Amino acid sequence: MQKELFPVEISYKKYSEEEELRQCVKCGISKPLYLFTPARYGIQVDTMESFSRPGRTCKACTSSEKKLRIKLRELYPFPKNTNYRCLICNQNEEELTSDGRFSSNSSFQGPERVWHLDHCHKTKRFRGWLCSNCNQSIGKLNDSVECLKRAVKYL
Repeated sequence: MQKELFPVEISYKKYSEEEELRQCVKCGISKPLYLFTPARYGIQVDTMESFSRPGRTCKACTSSEKKLRIKLRELYPFPKNTNYRCLICNQNEEELTSDGRFSSNSSFQGPERVWHLDHCHKTKRFRGWLCSNCNQSIGKLNDSVECLKRAVKYL
């Protein structure tokens, strides 16, 4: 509780004035690039080695998001119902995987490759379990009801 009352000061290692800074999309603080989680960027054609660039979210925010998801999964485990249906598209796992959209070669196996824990990023509240497609769709609309209304009107 005291951690919530008294925010921890973040100390950065010294960096030069010409070192590039990036603003974290979560906390809005500009930080040196080494404080960002790497994001896979592409493959070097001549050597066929992958290379990365700093992501858009700082390591501190990435870590706190991961801890939140772990806590929410413990509090709200995936339903035992084998015929569970997505709360948005109303499809079950068999319907979602029948067209091959969810590869069996995925790094996630079992229900994790299809189902995702959805939560409000502002309030940190659990909203439900959604299929990957619906979870990504509302995420790409920035969890915005206004954007969703415009999308419905567009359709």
